[in-house]
Order: sequence, then C-alpha cells, then structure tokens
Amino acid sequence: VLSGDSLIERAETIVHVITSPEQFTLSTRTDWEGEYAHSGRQLAYTSFRSGDPEVWVADVDSRFSERITFSGGRNPVWSPDGRGLVFWSDRSGSRDLWFVDLGQKPREAVRLTKYSSTDWMPAFHPLEQKVAYISKRDKELRLMVLELGAEDTVSVEVVGPERYPMFPRWSADGGNLLFTSFADSLPELILYTLENGAFVQIGPQGCEDADLSPD
Repeated sequence: VLSGDSLIERAETIVHVITSPEQFTLSTRTDWEGEYAHSGRQLAYTSFRSGDPEVWVADVDSRFSERITFSGGRNPVWSPDGRGLVFWSDRSGSRDLWFVDLGQKPREAVRLTKYSSTDWMPAFHPLEQKVAYISKRDKELRLMVLELGAEDTVSVEVVGPERYPMFPRWSADGGNLLFTSFADSLPELILYTLENGAFVQIGPQGCEDADLSPD
C-alpha cells in the first residue's frame, strides 16, 4: 500500500504457469490479443490473416471464426452482456476507441474517443457500461475511464502520468483496476482501488501486463 510516495505494504501473490497451452486458431498469420466473452462461448481476437490487423470472433466449440471489422481493428474487449466489442483502430487517422454492436445488421462501428491524443488498450468494466483505457496526451500516459450510453461521452482521468500507467485490467467486481506502472527503471504491477484511491504494489519489480482471475 502506498502512502503518498512511500510504500508501506506489499501484497502476496501466487503465480501459476501453464506449461502446455492448446493452440486455438490455425491461421498461418498472426492471431493474438484474445479475450473470452463472459459466457465463455466466444473468443474475440486480433488477426492478421487478411493482411491487416482486424477483429475476429470465434465460436469456442466449433472454432468457426467470423470477421467483424474491415477497416482495421485491434485489442477487442467484450461488453458485460456479450453483445458488443470495444477495440482500437487508426481508421480515422488517429488512434481511437470504437464500439461495434454484434447484433446490428449491417454492423457499423461507432467512434468513442475523438480527442487529439492516442487512445488504446481498452478494458471493459465487468458489470457496467464503462471502459478503462490508456490515453497519451501531451506525450504523457494517463489511465482514463469513459462511460458508454451517455449523450456526450466524457472520459475521466483515474491515474495520472506520474505513474506512467499501461495495460489496465478490471477486477471481477469492478472496484479495482490493475495496471503496469513504468514510472521506475523496472515495471511494477499496481492495484488501484477506485473507492479510496489506494495503490497496492503486486509482486516484485519486473512484472508487467498481468490479468486478474474471475474470483
């Protein structure tokens, strides 16, 4: 736990290593940045099989994949109800967040961020229509949260540039955000509690881009 700029407590962590992962996609091109829907029945991911990075969704049982974007898309994350995806794309000339309703025919992605900044690394809130993401503004990185569905989408800064945040992840209850801080010479995993603003360092220095288990 951090008090001001001083570390007063460390959290104990247990790491499990998967030694024999199963290959899911069989494309000859790069497939990565996969995320399961909350139902566990679908997997959204980024694929270069068309030549450019695009968002695809696969059925977990049949492994049939459907292409979702056709103008560029990366790092897809699921909405809590499994009906939509948020991803980032350079299609507008700048790196922005976009939302696509999978039930809409024809599908048309909606631009969520329209700032003169670089916005990427989205993470959908597990219960609410909120998205955490990283924004680079004036050459500084900030962890932002925006709420979908509002008439005017407004982003709020929750972690400032002094912590150089990247790779945000929500806890299962939506009360915490895990991110990697690159403020020091080695990266650190930090758990941020939204209610009281507390920061807890998770594990030793040198760890980065982790995720939280559902429990």
